[in-house]
Amino acid sequence: EMALTADPITAEQGLAYGLVSRLTERGEATNVAMELAARIARNAPLSVAASKQLLRETAGRTEEEFWEYQKPLMGKVFTSEDAKEGPRAFAEKRSPNWSGS
Repeated sequence: EMALTADPITAEQGLAYGLVSRLTERGEATNVAMELAARIARNAPLSVAASKQLLRETAGRTEEEFWEYQKPLMGKVFTSEDAKEGPRAFAEKRSPNWSGS
């Protein structure tokens, strides 16, 4: 219906339809977006990049195609130095120092 009519929708409708993941108070969108960006930036760069690529490249594909596409991406992530650093930092009760490799 939305695609065919081009009728505008409210932010609340967008949330209900799953088009957005959350709403903010008026004037707070930039602050909330920056907080989300900071949370994402705390994660391993290779992992974030692989997740973004996976989402981008598998849109509209079947579940089987999704799982097949992710295999080489996850292989690189799981064999990276960052994959070792995460558990090591957790065990040592410190923040990880991601190398991106």
